[in-house]
Amino acid sequence: MSLQHAKEKTVLEVIKKVEENDRRTQSIDLSGSSVFREKSVKLSASLADALSRNTRLTALDLSNCSIGDVSAKQLSAALADNATLFELNLSYNKLGRQGLMDIAKALSTNVGLKSVSLASHRVDSSVAHAYVQMFYTNVTLLTLTWDVNLPAFNLKLTEMINRNNEINRLLLEGKDYRPKLPLEMKDDPPELVERLVPEMGDEEFGMELGGAGTTLWCSVSGRWELGTLKGSQKKGMAAAKLVVEVEGEEHLVEQKDVTRFEPSHAQDLPNMVAMHNLHEAPLLYLLQRRLKNGSIYTWAGDVLLSLNPYGPLPELYNLSRWQEDNSAKKREAAVPPHVYAIARRAYSQLREKVGMAEAERAAAAASGAFASQSVLISGESGAGKTEAAKRVIEFLTAASRTAKEARGSMRSVDDSNRQSIESSVAAASTRASLEMPSTPLAAVAESRTASFRTPASRARHASLAA
Repeated sequence: MSLQHAKEKTVLEVIKKVEENDRRTQSIDLSGSSVFREKSVKLSASLADALSRNTRLTALDLSNCSIGDVSAKQLSAALADNATLFELNLSYNKLGRQGLMDIAKALSTNVGLKSVSLASHRVDSSVAHAYVQMFYTNVTLLTLTWDVNLPAFNLKLTEMINRNNEINRLLLEGKDYRPKLPLEMKDDPPELVERLVPEMGDEEFGMELGGAGTTLWCSVSGRWELGTLKGSQKKGMAAAKLVVEVEGEEHLVEQKDVTRFEPSHAQDLPNMVAMHNLHEAPLLYLLQRRLKNGSIYTWAGDVLLSLNPYGPLPELYNLSRWQEDNSAKKREAAVPPHVYAIARRAYSQLREKVGMAEAERAAAAASGAFASQSVLISGESGAGKTEAAKRVIEFLTAASRTAKEARGSMRSVDDSNRQSIESSVAAASTRASLEMPSTPLAAVAESRTASFRTPASRARHASLAA
């Protein structure tokens, strides 16, 4: 279950299912989750609490989730007593020395984990020593992935991992593993139990598909089809397969090639993140239905998916409608999927930055807001990249022209007002000079400037003129 692009509400719902031991939470993939990166401490605390109650989760991927030492301490408390988790990926996070040591302390009492990845973290001699000490009490961890270049410790760690793999081999073969245990354990050897990673088809850990008559997606000859579950069939020692009826014909399908059908899979969703149980099958079905209806654009969160219709759709590109600037259009939820929506978002961000005062712009830049905009267009040959780029440029050109014309119109109004005022002043001045009697030059000068002087200034000026 991948949650890389899931919203916080969805992530919290999945964590809740982990706490409730839901069968669909055998494997959780949060790698690169934008929500987890923003709120790693809060979500790590919720996840640790759920792990302490869970007995089904076998694989947890938390790579690139901005997990630091505080989050590592929270997770370590749950990992210390967890006996269900087989794989844990903590690569490319922000673990410091204390966080790595907290994990080592948890692993020293953990009896379930077989694989742990800590790649990209800086490992010094004190951290490496902590993991060597951990292996004196941990005989179940088979793989430890990290970037360490400490020759004094590399050989010892490799030796201990090889020892654990040999113990695991003897256990699976039903042989006596006790001679391979570290000296510290030989007086009181632990009772190790054979543990295999359960398959998705196992009754205990399988997906909850429902009983006979349930509608589900299944892969038949490499193509996703909607079918009806009829039952299961098992032959010899092989894993049981599901019997699925597709268009009146029955097929034997492995459970890994089946996923449950949800009502949202039949809805025309402009943004696919609103779909429950998002999977390859309903995703392709959604895009196919929208393409047949002439809707070639679909949101995937903030990313726009575009399908090449291989035909003209002139009614789809109405620039005047997309240049309207009203509150309803500004709300992201109200914006339909369209290449113009991407172009307008980039243009609006630039306009907001240009319209700022210098101090506001500096503060916004310091906080990372209103950064320079770019539009990334990718796809295979013939997907429509060139056409999409032309439409983006078309919108930006029209928007810039409209803004320029608006500024020009304002300047024209200002120029016209200024000319009108100057003409009025000149006409008034001319009328005043024509109506005045013949007087000395000084008196004429006084009459032309009289309206701009106080009585005191007029008296001083009269005395100087005399």
